[in-house]
Amino acid sequence: MRRVGIVLSVLALSLVGCKHAAGKSLTQTEKGMVAVLTMSPTSPVMMEPVALSLSLTGPGGETIKGAQVFYDLTMPGMVMPPNQPQAREEGQGVYLAKATFTMAGEWRVEATVSYGKQMATFAFDLSVE
Repeated sequence: MRRVGIVLSVLALSLVGCKHAAGKSLTQTEKGMVAVLTMSPTSPVMMEPVALSLSLTGPGGETIKGAQVFYDLTMPGMVMPPNQPQAREEGQGVYLAKATFTMAGEWRVEATVSYGKQMATFAFDLSVE
């Protein structure tokens, strides 16, 4: 019986870890494209570099290659100087940029994607420590 309790405790801790890890990616869908934003480090801290990685797939799940991706980092409700890193394609539908959040608080990361004749903007809200 004690063994069952230990197994259940480990399982509960694992599920909490999985839920926490799942919150590290932000997903948006626009015009048939799916964009998944991940960051490294996963919890951005002001004035420390962060890698923004955007994974793009089309309506059929195919990776989107050859797109142009521009980021616009803003704080809603506050006038900020432009913070617009440009992403470079890393392959397999992944676009990477380095960014720095200049203040702690609530931020919006808008990724504008130009692909062929399509253009879509994906908005991701996050907190910076």
